[in-house]
Amino acid sequence: MMVVAALAVIVAVPARGDEIGSAFRLFDTVRLGAFAHNVGMREEGEVDVSAQVVTSRLGGAGAAPTDFADFLLKPRLHAGVMANTGGDTSYAYAGLTWRADLFAGFFSEFEFGGAFNNYVEAADRIDMGCHVTFRESAGLGYRFGEHVDLIANIEHASHANLCGETNPGITNVGMRLGYRF
Repeated sequence: MMVVAALAVIVAVPARGDEIGSAFRLFDTVRLGAFAHNVGMREEGEVDVSAQVVTSRLGGAGAAPTDFADFLLKPRLHAGVMANTGGDTSYAYAGLTWRADLFAGFFSEFEFGGAFNNYVEAADRIDMGCHVTFRESAGLGYRFGEHVDLIANIEHASHANLCGETNPGITNVGMRLGYRF
């Protein structure tokens, strides 16, 4: 249901400034994906579906970073959902995205932010400790032309021992297909 709502918002809001170097775009890229749920831990074996929107870079829609400081200080913003198809732990998240072009269409991407999960204290569920967590993600992708890319991600959400001593968190591994407007 959360994925359908996110997609409805994306479709309803028109993209602005489609040209490289144009003004900031709130909806620059939309991504859909599938992930293995909490690999190697409790709740393993389920599939998560993901929907994510990413803005253009802060300080310029398509401009490539000119130096390391520019790269660090002008990330992209993102928001998304990771919905578990088996009714286990799901979460909505938002944060910052840093993307670095590597070579011949390949790129790496790093994300950091916060997440809000549907934590329930139960013996068969992950002990997330609280509803609010940190979320980190790393990925390696390939750009198929100007509009389409595919990125393999590993992401982790946990509370860094701020909600108690137990902190297994959740780690998902999967892929997202992105479309840049």
